[in-house]
Amino acid sequence: MVTKNDLVSKNFNSTTSFKILRADMCKAALGQNNQCVAMSSAALIIACIKTPLNWEKFDINNVLNQENILYERCISHLCSTNDRMDIRDYLLVTNIIRETILFNRKVIFSTASCYSFAGRGRKVKRNEIAFGFVSLSEALNRIVNEYMFLILISNERASSIIHHDGAFFLFVLHSMDQNGRYCSEGVSCMLMFNTLVNLLKHLQANQVCNNSQFQLDGVNINIENLSDDNSDISTTRKNVKGRLSKIVKKETLHLSKNRNNKKVDSNLNEKTSLLKIKYDKCKRLSEKKTITVQLNRLENKSIDNVKINYIKTLKINKVVDNNSIKVSLINNEVEMEVDKCENDPSNLLINFDEGIDFTLKEIIVVKSKIKNCKCI
Repeated sequence: MVTKNDLVSKNFNSTTSFKILRADMCKAALGQNNQCVAMSSAALIIACIKTPLNWEKFDINNVLNQENILYERCISHLCSTNDRMDIRDYLLVTNIIRETILFNRKVIFSTASCYSFAGRGRKVKRNEIAFGFVSLSEALNRIVNEYMFLILISNERASSIIHHDGAFFLFVLHSMDQNGRYCSEGVSCMLMFNTLVNLLKHLQANQVCNNSQFQLDGVNINIENLSDDNSDISTTRKNVKGRLSKIVKKETLHLSKNRNNKKVDSNLNEKTSLLKIKYDKCKRLSEKKTITVQLNRLENKSIDNVKINYIKTLKINKVVDNNSIKVSLINNEVEMEVDKCENDPSNLLINFDEGIDFTLKEIIVVKSKIKNCKCI
């Protein structure tokens, strides 16, 4: 639930009131300058999982933490298909990979047949009308009721807009101050506006200032759970906090040897899910066998399997500890033989353990009777 410390109200005047949720850092802290489209897309994906009205600081930090994964997958896909992209390695909205696994969900991201507008923040020039340019006000009014998710690009900066339950949420990943204005040493923010007019005025004063050009795209996103876990986000708060602290310090991430290796298990689960999707789409038997081998290897590496094997080992050891005969056999020790007097009739009353085979009992009893007969 949203607390008073999460969304902070700002009310400068009657037309610019909004609420703001601030992250612990901004995009610049990640050391990358060309990932804003991927980061804006990641914010929309989390908004599908958890309504922005209930976002906490953890959620906005999680966007910053996961966007690099989405960016690298998009770049890899573009290189493999030789698709067109910006010469500066900036992603276009149409460059976002259509299907992927993120936040432990299968994500289908689509801009096909979606509205897309280009224009200027306030007033369009006459010679630009022929190219289909519109004002930002016209673009928002025409697109906002058609799509829940929008991506706005202006002045080489991308932001995402979410229209939910009558409110408008603006995710700005670039450095902003506590009042939602660009600054040199700020953090990423999520701003909430109660009306479209308030959102428009804020955009014209910040993202699309000085009547600059913009591009506004509608986006369709579908989410499918990969497991029975219905938690809002797959990654734990503890892991995200640790990774963010290392990113801020620009340190290399190292895998610990304790039980906090959930990151490794999460990566293995994502690889396994991708291979399973590839297996379902595959039609050749030889390729399916290859994928099956890869899946088996990933399962052997899984931390969950390691834990299961460890538990089984503990159970075996517990059984062994309770059976002295098995302990001696495991340790390659010879069982101690006990000398018994042939004339002692008490041999007939040997107290056998339940673990010895019944046939062995009979043999020993018969031998004892034979010995007693010889003595007589």
